[in-house]
Formats: sequence, structure tokens, C-alpha cells
Amino acid sequence: MKKLMAILMILLFSIPVLVDNVSCLDGSKVEGEGSQWRFYRGNQRRTGTSIVNTTHVDGSKSWSFDTGGVPVSSPVLDEEGTIYLSISYQWEKRLIAITTEGEEKWVYDITGQDLSTPAVSKDGNVYVGATGHDHQWFILPNYLHSVGSDGISEWRFEAAGGIQLSPIAGDDGIVYFGSVDGNLYAVNSYGEKEWKFETGDSIFSSPAISDEEQIVFGSNDGNLYSLNQDGTKRWSYKTSGEILSTPAIDEEGNIYVGSNDQKLYVLDPKGNLKWDFFFNGPVNTSPSIDRYVYVSVRDHIYALSKEGDLKWTFKTAEIANSPSVGRDETIFVGTLEGTLHAIDNNGNEKWRFKADFDLIAEPVISDNGRIYISSADGYLYALNGPPTPPVELKTFSDDGKVELMWSPPNAGYATLDHYRIYRDNEMIAQTNVTNFTDMDVENEVTYSYSVSAVNDIGEGDMSIEKTATPKRISFSRLWLVSLVFILFVLSFILFLIMREHSK
Repeated sequence: MKKLMAILMILLFSIPVLVDNVSCLDGSKVEGEGSQWRFYRGNQRRTGTSIVNTTHVDGSKSWSFDTGGVPVSSPVLDEEGTIYLSISYQWEKRLIAITTEGEEKWVYDITGQDLSTPAVSKDGNVYVGATGHDHQWFILPNYLHSVGSDGISEWRFEAAGGIQLSPIAGDDGIVYFGSVDGNLYAVNSYGEKEWKFETGDSIFSSPAISDEEQIVFGSNDGNLYSLNQDGTKRWSYKTSGEILSTPAIDEEGNIYVGSNDQKLYVLDPKGNLKWDFFFNGPVNTSPSIDRYVYVSVRDHIYALSKEGDLKWTFKTAEIANSPSVGRDETIFVGTLEGTLHAIDNNGNEKWRFKADFDLIAEPVISDNGRIYISSADGYLYALNGPPTPPVELKTFSDDGKVELMWSPPNAGYATLDHYRIYRDNEMIAQTNVTNFTDMDVENEVTYSYSVSAVNDIGEGDMSIEKTATPKRISFSRLWLVSLVFILFVLSFILFLIMREHSK
């Protein structure tokens, strides 16, 4: 009896799936993966790369934000997409928070001090370095500021020298930063010094953290240093020039760093030289690591293989900043004459965006698929493009209706406003979910369907077309429905019998 009951219950729950395979249309929105650009150069390894697909971006402007001064840093982003930027206007120095819609969220004033690019910890605290000044009547100290996500000061830590390059926060909450006084500092989340490491000269290189938790940075003494988390030295490597470049670390732990001696150096995790590449100028920008290694030197972008072979070069009109790279291997680089170039992985320009003045910092790739770039014209620009087509469109025919389901676009999905549904090349509906039921159809007629996505820039291309032919319920279908009903009744009766028998 129990075996019969089990078999009947299995049939009861299995057959409806065979009868109607569209029961999975739950209207849920598929979220894309991403990792917000919380630090200068994107992540703790400072690779300058993003896992966000940017194929949809065409240089169209979503919005621009008037900072009221001159941006002096690259933007960084928290997990919600809030943008943080350092601003200067004469004596007014500010850390400003901007929403993803381009509106001011809050302002944190740091009067009279030059500011670094901010950094955002995992818990949402914002850290920014400040370089003080000596004046006739007063002295402004050098502080690392910790600011909460609400714009309220948490604490300040005073260093002996200016903090001109961006700090970085480890997963354990320790904040690392270099100073003009020649020391790399480690400060805990309460603003207390854990340790400091002294080099032979000023530090203008932001530290990077490897997956093995080694802290790597350069110094004006010409050395690249690797430290343990307790501040002890693992190794150092001597170059023939000052190191102003921020190092980048690949997934294998290899370190890439430029030097004023006109070379890019690539070292293994133990500090051994793998190869170097000589350029016609000092390498003060920071490399980006993707399939290739991308380096800006003066007015050229160089693409090198990971073995050190030159693949291509791209000429710009002026000095280029450090490049940033999307998941689709589009390279974004700004120049001092105000042009942002988008370059494909073969060295060909895809498009360009022109600001009114210098682009003074690296472009940033956000999780919502936008490119953020700050300019000396006083504006932060948000660039986007129409989304790519929705994918995996499926149609399911039924009696007097056709059900559609699809997945979001591969690129540009995060700023979507809605989808448009087309039947026989005519728009019939709009929706903000990834399924739709067309009830305005006739049985035995074949229809063609496609779907497009719309964001703040406009409508993207339509998806691959799919056809569907609604039909009346056949005799076999009615038989299956009847069988399900009969099995349900039998199961219920057997349940009552077994319950009575157990008494």
C-alpha cells in the first residue's frame, strides 16, 4: 500500500510539468555580476580592469554633474553605486558624494588641504588622504580622513608628511597609505596606527594588495617593496629611477610596475624579474592587466603580451592617463586635451568623447555599465549607450495565447527602464519584467516575436526573432489533464484509507 501511494504521489507531481512547461515564468529579473570600483585602479590588486561588459557604451552622455570646483581625483564607487570624488576650489577642498542619477548626496569639507583619490572599504567607510600646507599664520596638518557613508567624520589620523596618493583598505579593515615623509602607514578601522614602514624617499605610489595578502608599493628611492601584513619586509627590487607608478598584480601574483627609468618591470611573487620593456619616456602611469598589459606612456597607449611582446600602439593627441579595461576588452583612456578614447583589443578606436577641458584622471567602469570620468572643466561625466539585445528569447504556445520569456541583455542591463515586445515587427506592449503573455492571438496562426531593451540613452537592437503558433487543446492534452485529476482523486482517497487504517 505504501509503495503504491509513493508511486501515485510521484506521478501527481511529475505529470503537470509535462503538461505545461511554462510554469517557470516567475517574472524575476536576472541580476548581473559585478564588482564596484571601490579603489583607485578598481580593485585591491589595482589591475584597472572590470568584470562588467561595456560593449553597449557608445560615448553618449547620460548626465553631467557640476562639482562647483575642479575634480582632483578619479571617482570611486561604493556597493550601492554612490560616486565619491575629491574637489578643489581655491581654499575649498571637498569630498563629495554623488548618486547614480547625478545628484549631490552630501559634501564633506576639508578646507585648505589637497586631497587624494578616495577609497571605500567593504563596510562603506570612505578614506581620503590630505596634504597640509605651511602658511605664515598657521600650519595645516596631513590627515587621513575616515568618513562614514552618511558624510559624517569618523576619525582623522595625522601623518608626518602629505598623503597625495590614494589609500587602500584590506578585507580586515586595515587601511594602508604612503606619505611624502617616506613611510607606508597601516591604520586600523579605529584610526590607530598598527605600524609604519620606512623607505628611503617620498612615496607617490599607491599600495596594492595581492590575493596572498602581500602589500606592494613603490618609492622615490627607486625600490619596489613587498611587505607582510604585519609590516615586515618580504623583499625589495631596485630600479634605476623613481617609482611614481602604482603597481598592478595579476591573478598569479606577478607584479607590473613602471619606473622613471623608462621601463615597465614584471616581477614574480618572490620579487624575481621576469621581464622588462623599455619605452621612449618615463612610465609614471599605472598598467592595466587583462589578456594584454596596457600601458600609457606620454601620448601613446601600448599593448604588450604577458611575455613582454609588443602587440600594438595607439597614438593620442596629448599625454594619456592610466587606462581602464572592460570585460569585453574595450580600453578606455583619457588625455590632457579632454578626449576620452574607447579602443578595441586590436588597437582600433571605437569612439571618442570630448570634454571642454583636461581629463585629469582615469575613467571608472561602474556595475551599472556606465563610464565615469572627471574633467578639469569642473564636471563629472556619466557615459552610457543603448543596451544590447535581450538574449535567450523563448516562446510557448497555448490555447489562445503565447507566453514569452527572455534574459536581460549582456551589456547595459543595469540601467534598463523597460522592455518593448514586438509581434510581426509591430510593438504591442512594454514591461519591466522578463516575461510577457500575448492574449490577443488566434489559434492556428503563426506569429513572430522579438524583444528590445530601453534605458536612459534609448532603445537597443531587437533580440533574435522567435515564432509561435497557438493551438486549441488537443484530445491528448485533455486526456493528460483528466489523468492528472484522476490521480489526484485516487491519491486523496488512498490518503484517507491509510489514515483510517493507522487508527
